[in-house]
Amino acid sequence: MKIRTARISDSKAIRKAGLMEGSVSAVEDRIRSVAGSDETELYILKDGNDVISLCKVSITAKDDRAHLEFLRNTHISFFLDSILRIMFFERGIYKVTVEASVNDREAEEAFSENGLIQEALLHDHIRENGTFVDAGLFYILAPCYSGYNVCFVPFQRGVLQVKGGIDYVDSVSFLNYGGVVEDSFARLVADYMGLLDDDHRLKKRNAPEYDTDPSEFSHMPP
Repeated sequence: MKIRTARISDSKAIRKAGLMEGSVSAVEDRIRSVAGSDETELYILKDGNDVISLCKVSITAKDDRAHLEFLRNTHISFFLDSILRIMFFERGIYKVTVEASVNDREAEEAFSENGLIQEALLHDHIRENGTFVDAGLFYILAPCYSGYNVCFVPFQRGVLQVKGGIDYVDSVSFLNYGGVVEDSFARLVADYMGLLDDDHRLKKRNAPEYDTDPSEFSHMPP
Protein backbone atom coordinates (compact mmCIF):
# COMPACT_ATOMS: atom_id res chain seq x y z
CA MET A 1 0.00 0.00 0.00
CA LYS A 2 1.12 3.54 -0.64
CA ILE A 3 -0.11 7.03 0.11
CA ARG A 4 0.11 10.17 -1.97
CA THR A 5 -1.83 13.31 -2.81
CA ALA A 6 -4.79 12.80 -5.12
CA ARG A 7 -4.41 13.75 -8.78
CA ILE A 8 -6.92 14.56 -11.48
CA SER A 9 -5.96 11.27 -13.13
CA ASP A 10 -7.24 9.41 -10.02
CA SER A 11 -10.82 10.56 -10.62
CA LYS A 12 -12.04 7.36 -12.27
CA ALA A 13 -10.50 5.14 -9.59
CA ILE A 14 -11.91 7.31 -6.78
CA ARG A 15 -15.38 7.23 -8.35
CA LYS A 16 -15.14 3.48 -8.97
CA ALA A 17 -14.28 2.93 -5.29
CA GLY A 18 -17.38 4.88 -4.27
CA LEU A 19 -15.36 7.49 -2.40
CA MET A 20 -16.92 10.36 -4.38
CA GLU A 21 -20.26 10.50 -6.14
CA GLY A 22 -21.24 12.07 -9.44
CA SER A 23 -19.73 12.00 -12.88
CA VAL A 24 -16.02 11.64 -13.52
CA SER A 25 -15.86 15.30 -14.49
CA ALA A 26 -17.56 16.25 -11.20
CA VAL A 27 -14.96 14.26 -9.27
CA GLU A 28 -12.23 15.93 -11.31
CA ASP A 29 -13.63 19.34 -10.38
CA ARG A 30 -13.58 18.47 -6.67
CA ILE A 31 -9.98 17.30 -6.82
CA ARG A 32 -9.05 20.38 -8.84
CA SER A 33 -10.63 22.70 -6.26
CA VAL A 34 -8.64 21.04 -3.47
CA ALA A 35 -5.39 21.14 -5.45
CA GLY A 36 -5.86 24.86 -6.04
CA SER A 37 -6.31 25.67 -2.36
CA ASP A 38 -3.69 26.40 0.30
CA GLU A 39 -6.10 25.28 3.02
CA THR A 40 -7.04 21.77 1.91
CA GLU A 41 -5.19 18.66 0.79
CA LEU A 42 -6.50 15.32 -0.45
CA TYR A 43 -4.63 12.05 0.13
CA ILE A 44 -5.42 8.62 -1.28
CA LEU A 45 -4.48 5.17 -0.02
CA LYS A 46 -3.73 2.78 -2.87
CA ASP A 47 -3.43 -1.00 -2.97
CA GLY A 48 -1.88 -1.74 -6.34
CA ASN A 49 -3.92 0.19 -8.89
CA ASP A 50 -6.98 0.45 -6.64
CA VAL A 51 -7.82 3.47 -4.50
CA ILE A 52 -9.14 2.01 -1.23
CA SER A 53 -9.47 5.07 1.00
CA LEU A 54 -9.30 8.84 0.95
CA CYS A 55 -8.50 11.51 3.54
CA LYS A 56 -9.31 15.20 3.27
CA VAL A 57 -7.05 17.50 5.28
CA SER A 58 -8.18 21.02 6.22
CA ILE A 59 -5.31 23.23 7.34
CA THR A 60 -5.44 26.37 9.48
CA ALA A 61 -2.01 27.76 8.66
CA LYS A 62 -1.93 30.58 11.21
CA ASP A 63 -2.30 28.07 14.05
CA ASP A 64 -0.31 25.20 12.47
CA ARG A 65 -3.41 23.06 12.90
CA ALA A 66 -4.94 20.40 10.64
CA HIS A 67 -8.24 18.53 10.72
CA LEU A 68 -8.57 15.12 9.06
CA GLU A 69 -11.65 13.57 7.49
CA PHE A 70 -11.42 9.91 6.47
CA LEU A 71 -14.01 8.82 3.91
CA ARG A 72 -13.52 5.15 4.70
CA ASN A 73 -12.05 3.12 7.58
CA THR A 74 -10.05 0.74 5.36
CA HIS A 75 -6.59 0.32 6.94
CA ILE A 76 -7.35 3.48 8.90
CA SER A 77 -4.60 2.98 11.51
CA PHE A 78 -1.90 2.71 8.84
CA PHE A 79 -3.41 5.57 6.82
CA LEU A 80 -3.66 7.80 9.90
CA ASP A 81 -0.06 7.18 10.96
CA SER A 82 1.16 8.00 7.45
CA ILE A 83 -0.84 11.24 7.38
CA LEU A 84 0.47 12.21 10.82
CA ARG A 85 4.05 11.81 9.62
CA ILE A 86 3.35 14.04 6.63
CA MET A 87 1.64 16.67 8.76
CA PHE A 88 4.27 16.78 11.50
CA PHE A 89 7.48 16.35 9.53
CA GLU A 90 6.70 17.76 6.09
CA ARG A 91 3.97 20.34 6.71
CA GLY A 92 5.14 21.59 10.11
CA ILE A 93 1.70 21.09 11.68
CA TYR A 94 1.54 21.26 15.48
CA LYS A 95 -1.94 19.90 16.21
CA VAL A 96 -4.02 17.35 14.31
CA THR A 97 -7.70 16.68 15.04
CA VAL A 98 -10.15 14.12 13.71
CA GLU A 99 -13.73 13.12 14.50
CA ALA A 100 -15.54 9.80 14.76
CA SER A 101 -19.11 8.78 15.42
CA VAL A 102 -19.66 7.34 18.90
CA ASN A 103 -20.76 4.18 17.08
CA ASP A 104 -17.49 3.86 15.13
CA ARG A 105 -15.40 1.68 17.45
CA GLU A 106 -12.94 0.78 14.70
CA ALA A 107 -11.98 4.41 14.17
CA GLU A 108 -11.77 5.10 17.90
CA GLU A 109 -9.42 2.13 18.37
CA ALA A 110 -7.24 3.32 15.48
CA PHE A 111 -7.04 6.80 16.98
CA SER A 112 -6.06 5.38 20.37
CA GLU A 113 -3.41 3.12 18.80
CA ASN A 114 -1.82 6.18 17.23
CA GLY A 115 -1.76 8.20 20.45
CA LEU A 116 -4.77 10.44 19.88
CA ILE A 117 -6.75 11.61 22.90
CA GLN A 118 -10.44 12.46 23.01
CA GLU A 119 -10.75 16.21 23.54
CA ALA A 120 -14.50 16.68 23.41
CA LEU A 121 -17.88 15.08 22.77
CA LEU A 122 -19.75 16.84 19.95
CA HIS A 123 -23.52 16.50 20.33
CA ASP A 124 -25.67 15.58 17.31
CA HIS A 125 -22.67 16.25 15.12
CA ILE A 126 -22.82 13.54 12.42
CA ARG A 127 -25.76 12.38 10.32
CA GLU A 128 -25.84 8.58 10.39
CA ASN A 129 -28.58 6.39 8.91
CA GLY A 130 -30.94 9.33 8.64
CA THR A 131 -30.47 10.66 12.16
CA PHE A 132 -27.93 12.76 14.03
CA VAL A 133 -25.52 11.12 16.46
CA ASP A 134 -22.79 12.35 18.78
CA ALA A 135 -19.15 12.30 17.73
CA GLY A 136 -15.86 12.27 19.57
CA LEU A 137 -13.26 14.90 18.73
CA PHE A 138 -9.74 13.48 19.03
CA TYR A 139 -6.39 15.23 18.85
CA ILE A 140 -2.64 14.72 18.94
CA LEU A 141 0.19 17.26 19.20
CA ALA A 142 3.40 16.91 17.21
CA PRO A 143 5.57 16.56 20.37
CA CYS A 144 3.36 13.65 21.48
CA TYR A 145 3.83 11.53 18.36
CA SER A 146 5.36 8.25 19.54
CA GLY A 147 6.43 6.93 16.15
CA TYR A 148 9.33 9.39 16.07
CA ASN A 149 10.46 11.76 18.78
CA VAL A 150 13.29 13.56 20.55
CA CYS A 151 14.74 13.15 24.02
CA PHE A 152 17.09 15.53 25.81
CA VAL A 153 19.71 14.14 28.18
CA PRO A 154 21.38 16.72 30.45
CA PHE A 155 25.09 16.53 31.25
CA GLN A 156 27.49 18.80 33.09
CA ARG A 157 28.48 20.82 30.01
CA GLY A 158 25.34 20.60 27.90
CA VAL A 159 22.41 18.58 26.64
CA LEU A 160 22.46 15.56 24.37
CA GLN A 161 19.66 15.67 21.80
CA VAL A 162 18.67 12.20 20.58
CA LYS A 163 16.20 11.78 17.70
CA GLY A 164 14.74 8.49 16.62
CA GLY A 165 11.89 6.04 16.32
CA ILE A 166 10.71 2.94 18.09
CA ASP A 167 13.63 0.74 17.01
CA TYR A 168 16.34 3.11 15.81
CA VAL A 169 18.31 6.28 16.57
CA ASP A 170 18.32 8.78 13.74
CA SER A 171 20.74 11.37 15.06
CA VAL A 172 22.59 12.50 18.17
CA SER A 173 23.81 16.06 18.70
CA PHE A 174 25.21 18.11 21.56
CA LEU A 175 23.54 21.38 22.59
CA ASN A 176 24.82 24.09 24.91
CA TYR A 177 22.82 25.30 27.87
CA GLY A 178 21.31 28.64 26.87
CA GLY A 179 21.69 27.74 23.21
CA VAL A 180 19.14 27.64 20.41
CA VAL A 181 17.57 24.34 19.36
CA GLU A 182 17.97 24.64 15.60
CA ASP A 183 15.89 21.64 14.52
CA SER A 184 12.27 22.81 14.24
CA PHE A 185 10.68 19.56 15.45
CA ALA A 186 13.17 19.18 18.31
CA ARG A 187 12.41 22.77 19.30
CA LEU A 188 8.69 21.97 19.52
CA VAL A 189 9.42 18.99 21.76
CA ALA A 190 11.78 21.00 23.98
CA ASP A 191 9.17 23.74 24.34
CA TYR A 192 6.44 21.19 25.15
CA MET A 193 8.67 19.65 27.84
CA GLY A 194 9.29 23.08 29.38
CA LEU A 195 13.01 23.12 28.52
CA LEU A 196 12.99 26.53 26.79
CA ASP A 197 13.17 29.90 28.51
CA ASP A 198 11.31 33.09 27.57
CA ASP A 199 13.84 33.73 24.78
CA HIS A 200 13.19 30.25 23.33
CA ARG A 201 16.64 29.02 24.32
CA LEU A 202 17.51 25.97 26.39
CA LYS A 203 17.25 26.69 30.08
CA LYS A 204 20.37 26.95 32.18
CA ARG A 205 21.99 23.95 33.77
CA ASN A 206 20.25 22.59 36.90
CA ALA A 207 16.83 23.89 35.83
CA PRO A 208 14.30 21.55 37.51
CA GLU A 209 12.75 20.63 34.16
CA TYR A 210 15.87 18.60 33.32
CA ASP A 211 15.08 16.26 36.23
CA THR A 212 11.79 15.06 34.74
CA ASP A 213 11.39 11.29 34.78
CA PRO A 214 11.16 10.04 31.15
CA SER A 215 8.43 7.61 32.21
CA GLU A 216 6.14 10.61 32.68
CA PHE A 217 6.05 11.09 28.92
CA SER A 218 3.93 8.23 27.61
CA HIS A 219 4.41 9.35 24.00
CA MET A 220 8.15 8.64 23.92
CA PRO A 221 9.05 5.61 21.76
CA PRO A 222 9.52 2.57 24.03
